[in-house]
Amino acid sequence: MKTFLLVAFALLACSMQRASAQPSIPEWGDAFLQDEVAEIRITIDPDSLTALLDPANGGNEYEWPATFEYHSSTRHDTLHYIGFRMRGNTSLNAAKKSFKISINSFIPGLKWLGLEKLNLVANQNDPSLLRAKLCWDMIRRYNLAGSRTSYVRLYINDEYRGLYIHTEHIDEQFTSTYFGDESAHLWKCTYPADLLYLGANPDLYKLEAWGYRVYELKTNTEQDDYSDLAEFISVLNNTSAGNLTCALEKVFNVDDYLKYLAIDVLTGNWDNHAFNRNNFYLLRNERTGVIEYIPYDLDNTLGVDWIGEDWTERNVYSWSQTGQERPLYERLLANPVWRNQFTYYLETFTSDWFHEDGIISYAAQLQELIAPHAIEDAYRPLDYGYTENDFLNAIDEAWGGHVDFGLRDYVNARRQSMLNQIESFSTPQVANHVHAILSGNELVIRATVEPGPAYVAAYRQWPGGSWNSAPVLTTADAAPGGEEQRFSFVDIPEPVSSVEFNVMSQTAWNNFQNGSCASRYIHIAPGVTQVVINEVQSVNASTITDNAGQADDWIELYNAGTSPQYLGSSFISDDPLDWNKWRLPNVTLDPGDFLLLWADRDPEQGPLHLGFRLAATGEPLLITEVVQRAPRRLDQIAIPPLNVNQTFGRTTDGASTWMVFTEPTPNGPNGVVKVSEIAGDLIPVWPNPTDGPLHFNRPLTGRLLSSTGQEVMTLENARSADISLLSPGLYILDGGSWRIRIVRR
Repeated sequence: MKTFLLVAFALLACSMQRASAQPSIPEWGDAFLQDEVAEIRITIDPDSLTALLDPANGGNEYEWPATFEYHSSTRHDTLHYIGFRMRGNTSLNAAKKSFKISINSFIPGLKWLGLEKLNLVANQNDPSLLRAKLCWDMIRRYNLAGSRTSYVRLYINDEYRGLYIHTEHIDEQFTSTYFGDESAHLWKCTYPADLLYLGANPDLYKLEAWGYRVYELKTNTEQDDYSDLAEFISVLNNTSAGNLTCALEKVFNVDDYLKYLAIDVLTGNWDNHAFNRNNFYLLRNERTGVIEYIPYDLDNTLGVDWIGEDWTERNVYSWSQTGQERPLYERLLANPVWRNQFTYYLETFTSDWFHEDGIISYAAQLQELIAPHAIEDAYRPLDYGYTENDFLNAIDEAWGGHVDFGLRDYVNARRQSMLNQIESFSTPQVANHVHAILSGNELVIRATVEPGPAYVAAYRQWPGGSWNSAPVLTTADAAPGGEEQRFSFVDIPEPVSSVEFNVMSQTAWNNFQNGSCASRYIHIAPGVTQVVINEVQSVNASTITDNAGQADDWIELYNAGTSPQYLGSSFISDDPLDWNKWRLPNVTLDPGDFLLLWADRDPEQGPLHLGFRLAATGEPLLITEVVQRAPRRLDQIAIPPLNVNQTFGRTTDGASTWMVFTEPTPNGPNGVVKVSEIAGDLIPVWPNPTDGPLHFNRPLTGRLLSSTGQEVMTLENARSADISLLSPGLYILDGGSWRIRIVRR
């Protein structure tokens, strides 16, 4: 019988939360240069370009293969076989087209400077070519998630097609960059996305308009799960005014939305949710358990008007369209606390940036940077007849038509109108991006705090127990979106499975009664699970290959319970601080069944392929669920260092003891030996592994099974079996009282 090496290990005592839950605003990077205008060159078959630009194909999202080149003062990159197409909606009929570059359309997994897609936006309706970038940069200034932008010269087949704004694409790469969560649910919301309640059934929010879903799920599409969106909309519409503050802040990042809203109102962004039911994303942030709001398409701003409205004069508290319901805007501004916050942000942003020495001075710098490239752009005048002077004077003069104001006049008029309209306010006390870290016996609570006299954190054992407060932290000098603050408690009582905690202002603490409002949790004890990590291989050289023929590392899951288990609501990760690194596939695992996940960082190869790899030197591996909007560990192991083709697995399926196997069993029972004894004699099988015939030292009768248990061949008194026509992988030769593992190379 085979001897196995037993390995002792301990579960890591680690946090179930990341160090920060607030958006991580990335550096500009080489893809978004701010001090020069880079050059993008597209080389495409002329016939393909003709078909792409043909008006008869307008709106066609077919991607044509092309070559991409990027040139700046610091780098020169060339990528072949990228996808190239037009982008936009109404702009599809413009003379100056907007384009999308898809880096990984034809070469799965390919990225350029961490990006999978590039949006080249013409902004043909803006004579200044400044408005969208000014708004995006204002969002970035206040530490909100928003697209990075830069200016580029675009050439197609060596023809200069004009000056474009390169705008960061909002997709799973964006959610990973800004929220550390590539597996988050992300909905693109387009007209008429009013967030009105349609009913409790999540499928009701899959409604369509003009052939598109109004709330289109852009990630995790195989799950097609709208339950989080439906819950948010239900809370927003159906909660009483008295309970709304607590209820909505549990499911929606109210504070950041109020900042976005203040920027929209200042910049006159009417093609947004609050006015036009359009142009925003909703993201389910698994770290905080709330929905995040993210805007997009910011060109109809700063004095651009298509509907006959003076956006400098429109009342900041009556922004939505008359006669149309906007529950998000209306209910927030009907709440005195949130209305006060909104007013504070309006005044703060106006004093800090929205004035001559701020945004207008910055606009002049941008204009100087792009002027030679804009003037050379022969496509720029084609749609509206913009002249060179129209561009050069756009900061100080209105063009007319749909451009009611020059940038300077708009900012000054909106600023004065806003200051005349806003109500008196007090400096708010706001805690946002609240999360917890457990370190040994110390509970560390982190939060981003806004200006106010003081903040206090509180915790208690959940359920029950008394509330305790940390020392008051003074934050009177903190700026909006300021640094994260830390509150620490020690001596958490034992045993305790979960801790309920809260972060609030000193005033709120003085009035605090039972802690039920916006309470948050951190789970200390693991949850009960039927689906477990059963076997892992971190150095797969020849054990088994995936559907792409690659010998990648793998993780085997096993349902050790008695009922089917759905996996798609849980997460798997090799980093306890990044517990939701990858969402498990949309699969229901029956009792006794196995599921093989490929840890190959090739998710484009299918839903069973993960976005991370395993380390041969050993690392943690964990499965996590979300309970009460907080992560709770279901299963966790510490993978030891492994040699080539070794695996680390439970001694038998679902057992609590682990060992290193020198004979792996992917998608098969653990603990099965390679050769079983019959009447004291052994059954040699050679060659094994093989890519052709197998030979036996005696006639055998049995079945050849795939790694998933499917019968692929029967043997009757056979001395050989030709498996050359079978796919590479692991097979089991089953003779009833004995089993032999066969590896097809």
